[in-house]
Amino acid sequence: MTAIAGVVLLAGLGSALVLNNPDQEAYEGFATQALIDYAEQNLCKKVPFLGAAQCKSVIVSNQAEVRKLITEGTHRQNYIFFSIYATDLSPALFCLPLLQLSCRPITLRR
Repeated sequence: MTAIAGVVLLAGLGSALVLNNPDQEAYEGFATQALIDYAEQNLCKKVPFLGAAQCKSVIVSNQAEVRKLITEGTHRQNYIFFSIYATDLSPALFCLPLLQLSCRPITLRR
């Protein structure tokens, strides 16, 4: 009886994990909103030539571009019960393509 209850419990837990494992699109939506929130709270304070309200407006109005950066830089490892997402935010992101400032990748040489 105890073994059956254990199997049922494990099957239920496994099913819950599989059903709640986010797909790529759900992760991208979450990551986009998280990056926008971070930029509004931190980046807008460090951009002296824009006011805070204008900075936030620019970020929000370019949400599609932010999502594109997330989409292009994200790699998913799917383990059925859970997924690991890694998003590479290259230095180009911090050159504010949203504000249409040009930037070249930084190459470090030794």
